[in-house]
Amino acid sequence: MPRCPGCFVMLAMSNYGGVNVKTCSSCFGAWISRVSLMHIVRAVEPPEAGPTTPSLKDLAALVIEGHNKRRFPCPECRQQMTLDRLHPMIPVDLQFCSKCAYVWLDVGKLALTQRLYHELTNSTDPKIIKIRDRYALASMGMEVHRERGQAVGSSTAVAMGQSMGFASPFGVGGGFDLNTLVGMLDV
Repeated sequence: MPRCPGCFVMLAMSNYGGVNVKTCSSCFGAWISRVSLMHIVRAVEPPEAGPTTPSLKDLAALVIEGHNKRRFPCPECRQQMTLDRLHPMIPVDLQFCSKCAYVWLDVGKLALTQRLYHELTNSTDPKIIKIRDRYALASMGMEVHRERGQAVGSSTAVAMGQSMGFASPFGVGGGFDLNTLVGMLDV
């Protein structure tokens, strides 16, 4: 069993939404395959909300407080992981191991990513619909460039995203600010 990349405690197997996840008993981080992460995030409904279910604001505060900006080595292969987002519209930075195809999520990031994905894809709020539409247009514009055989460099992608109202369409620190998005959703 691998060890936590932050506090080096042996990870323990747990179950999250019917999916096996390796978790740290000390920092509460999670080690999960990309496929399993997508299965959890794209679940039709997030776990049932109950009296003990934290609000999006509480989850965001936990994630912001516990966010580790330092890149960790992969718990499996020890290769340096990269910081990125699961989706440009979800302002939660995760650590990806390209060799093992696993993801490290600091405390609260798994639940927050799942809830934000669900809110952003199912919301009928006009502000959220506008954000989804702007993102779709920016993505479509980049796809058109690719289809025409033009190489879309990072500066071109950033310029296209900025023209659609995004700070940066992809990667760490781009897209949306977590507090702003949670405030808009206010669920």
